[in-house]
Formats: sequence, structure tokens, C-alpha cells
Amino acid sequence: MSEDPCIVQAAQIRAMLFVLGIDKLMGEVRAVWVALKQSETTLLAAAGVTNYCVCVIESLAAELILALPYVATLDGIGILLWTDTLRLLLERTELGLSEALVMCFKVRPCKLVLLL
Repeated sequence: MSEDPCIVQAAQIRAMLFVLGIDKLMGEVRAVWVALKQSETTLLAAAGVTNYCVCVIESLAAELILALPYVATLDGIGILLWTDTLRLLLERTELGLSEALVMCFKVRPCKLVLLL
């Protein structure tokens, strides 16, 4: 394996924390809009919470892209967390993490077609 497994694992953990952060913020957005529908809050408050969550997600995404520039999209994050194919590429080739992610991204649509 050309890439240190600790580096791969650290990147996967960082990506997973990003996804979990988005999930938590989306829960807050859903909750405030449910509260609005039940007349428990105002439209201004719901919009404020939503805008704040969007800003936080944008900030988290910017930090993630700075740390892992090869994971610039949700597809890239999905591939990084899609461990089997990525792990096999890293174990059986001399590709680095960023190159292996690009290869997974290119191969993924073909694999989906073959599964159909």
C-alpha cells in the first residue's frame, strides 16, 4: 500500500465527522420548520436558523476542502467513506489516496451499470 493507512483512516474520520455535522444541522433545520408549521415559532426565526445552519455547513465544507482538497464534492466524500473499493485500490496498487479517489469516482458509474 503506497498510502499510510493512518492517513486514510484520518481522512475517513474527518469526512464522517463532516457528514455527521451536516446531519445534526439538518435536524435543527427540520425541527424549526416543524415548529413553524405548528405555530410555535415565527417565519423570521425559522429563516434565521436555516441561514445560520447553511453558513456553518459552508464553513465546515471549506475546512474539509482545505484539509482534503481531493474531496471537494459529496461524491468525493461518499467514495472516501465507500471503503471496500478504495481500500482494495490502495492495497493492490501504488496509487496515493487522492489518485485512488479519482479512480473510484471514474469507475463507480460503470460498476453501477454492471450491477443492473
